[in-house]
Amino acid sequence: MDDFALVFARTDAGVLVLRQYKHGLRRVCLSFPGGAVQEGESPRAAAERELLEETGHVAESWQDFGPFVTNANQFCNRAHLFLADGCRPVSDPVDPDLEGSEILVVPETELQRPDILSEFGLVSHVALFAIATHPGVGAWSR
Repeated sequence: MDDFALVFARTDAGVLVLRQYKHGLRRVCLSFPGGAVQEGESPRAAAERELLEETGHVAESWQDFGPFVTNANQFCNRAHLFLADGCRPVSDPVDPDLEGSEILVVPETELQRPDILSEFGLVSHVALFAIATHPGVGAWSR
């Protein structure tokens, strides 16, 4: 499985979140922008590309929380987690994989509600949320 990048993308109004069907979960859930790191591409470049493709946004600043192995027994792949601040729209989303997805801007405090957080369903996304919203926690990941 390919490594992938995930982005906790902050705008002036809140955090960019996608509501979309995830086949592995067999349900609609919330997720952060992200996707596979392509061959020859750095994780940061993948994060920037995925943010633009999926949301039409670019970021003013980036923080790299580092890679995390998604399955320690099988080393399937790594999740590269990023915080993108100062996100602003520059184009329409163009990612063809996102048919039927909805882009939401959710206040960061709303993401902490148990009913909202439980809609994520993917541990890598929950981990990104925890690291991005607790300053200093990401320092140990390097």
